[in-house]
Formats: sequence, structure tokens, C-alpha cells
Amino acid sequence: MNDDVERLLRQATPRGAPPELRGRVLAAVADELDSVARPGRSLRLPLAVAAAVLVSLASNVLVSDAVDRRLAIALGPIPVQKQAAEIADDVASLTDPPTGRWAYERLTASPRRDDEAQQYAARLQRMIQHFTFDPQGAADETPRENPQMDRDRRGSRDRRPFDAQYVLRLEHRNTA
Repeated sequence: MNDDVERLLRQATPRGAPPELRGRVLAAVADELDSVARPGRSLRLPLAVAAAVLVSLASNVLVSDAVDRRLAIALGPIPVQKQAAEIADDVASLTDPPTGRWAYERLTASPRRDDEAQQYAARLQRMIQHFTFDPQGAADETPRENPQMDRDRRGSRDRRPFDAQYVLRLEHRNTA
């Protein structure tokens, strides 16, 4: 800044805000608070969220119906199981048609096969065996000292039991 501007600024005395400014500011704040506190404005966001959820549910139903129709065109109608249809007709004659349709859907639903459960149990058992230590299975492995791998320990005899080293033997056979 040049010296003239600094001299002028030193001569200027600060002035306070006009007295009517406080009233105008308080009135503006009160008006804004009143506009926010109106009941119509406070429900806009929840109504918008509810409308978005309803629209998404309706679009999901429409897409599901469209996919079902396209699959029916491409693959043809679902084959009817004769025995299940007869039982469902008997249920419908005793009760009402929606209960008959429910019975047919329940009878035609594919149950889980027993061999799937056995395969799942076998897979779990293999995983448990893989992740647990079996001392009987490791009994045939005898610890042997390997001076090449033990060079950092300098042949110390104070090793703990889990420091044992095992020799790994690999055989490579050419198959081609």
C-alpha cells in the first residue's frame, strides 16, 4: 500500500452499525424460522422417501412379470405334474381355488436331495481336517536336523518342540 492510503485509513474512525439494523436482522431470522417450522415443509422429505420406495417396489414387480413372460415365450409353458395337479384339484374342491394353487406350488417345489446334504457334510469334514492339527496323522513324520536350514540358529540345542524341521521329499516324473 502506498503512504497516502495508509494515512487516510489511520484518520478514519470506526463507526458502529445503525440502530435499526438489529431489528431488521432479528426480523429476518424470525421469518426464516417461521418458514422452516411450517408443517407442510417438514413432511416433504419423508414423503419423497416413501414415494421412492413405492416406485422401486412397483418397478421390481413390473420387471419380474416381464421376465416371467419372456421366459414363458422362450421356453414354453411350465409342464404340469399330473399327480400334483390331481391333489391340488382335490384340495381346491374342498377349500377354495387359491388354496389349491398353493398346494400345487408346494407339491411341485423341488426338495433338497439327500445326497446334497451328504456332500455338504463331507466337504465340511474335509475343511475341518484341513484346518486342524492331527497329532496321530503327523506321527509318521520324524524330525531330522538339517544343517543347511539350521545355519542361522548356529546349532543351538535349546530349541522348543515346535521348532522341529521336517525333510520334504519331492519326486518329479515326466509323463510325456
